[in-house]
Amino acid sequence: IPNCLLNMWAIWVLDLSDNEFTGRLPPFGPQFPELLVINLEKNRFVGGIPPQYCQLQNLQFLSLAQNYISGPIPNCFDGILSMVNVDDKTLFYMRGVDVMVNTKGTSQIFGNTLIYFYSIDLSANMLDGQIPEEFTKLVKLENLNLSQNNLSGYIPSNIGDLKNLESLDLSRNKLSGTIPPGISSMDFLSLLNLSFNRLSGPIPSSNHLQTVNNESVYRGNDRLCGAPLLNTCPGDEPPGSDGREGEYSKGDKPSEGDLDIRNWFYEGLGLGFMVGFLGFCSVLHFKGSWRVSYFQAMDKAIEKFSMTTMITMLWFKRTFPRCKKELV
Repeated sequence: IPNCLLNMWAIWVLDLSDNEFTGRLPPFGPQFPELLVINLEKNRFVGGIPPQYCQLQNLQFLSLAQNYISGPIPNCFDGILSMVNVDDKTLFYMRGVDVMVNTKGTSQIFGNTLIYFYSIDLSANMLDGQIPEEFTKLVKLENLNLSQNNLSGYIPSNIGDLKNLESLDLSRNKLSGTIPPGISSMDFLSLLNLSFNRLSGPIPSSNHLQTVNNESVYRGNDRLCGAPLLNTCPGDEPPGSDGREGEYSKGDKPSEGDLDIRNWFYEGLGLGFMVGFLGFCSVLHFKGSWRVSYFQAMDKAIEKFSMTTMITMLWFKRTFPRCKKELV
């Protein structure tokens, strides 16, 4: 981009998207007080995000997506006052402007309605570092897309302050820690994507969050638990969830001392049976007279059992024919 562009201080809309521009991003700053839209996505820009962008007080739309931008996100984005001041009702009329906007998982063309839309899209770059806390001060923001970067650290704890946010995509980064409970209080949120990070802990629950909740929102975070995932959080397992209904399924859990006593009892029982059986076999092996007497006694017992069985069977045979004749 030629440097002479920096002398056009009266620009309202700058849309150079879907080209093959190279080099560093132009450092637009306070000398562009009327700049509302910057769309430089789908180019080949390199380097970092100029901190001068934080001084564009009237900026409403910023898209640097799908470039080769690297380094951390400047922690001064709260200087974009148009996204910070809720009481600021200033509207700029943009006639004949059509900008392709990626939001809520789709691409839409915004025309004159772009003046009502506040968006930051830094997706598909090589940004690293943490998500600046200053983002949470952009309370008028409606679309925030930081996906497909190398961002790490935690999701800002007060992310729930972005009450007007409709689309939040933080997928495919290296974010860790838990999901802030404040996400469940975003009343206008209709698209949420936190997939393929390193998040852990329980997923916040609320009646509103259920409208955007499905498994794909949290996919690729193996340490997350709770609905809508199948992973159950520790302490949330229902009684008898392991398929066994023991004596403690409806009462208090056994103490470690009780478990030790039961384990020792069963181990001692098995050991005692084994010692007694081996001792009995040893006596028969070394004591010949006892061995002979034992097997003689077993032979007599088997013979007596066989005779008893035969007598019983003969009695049944004689008894049942009589019953049949009497019935006839």
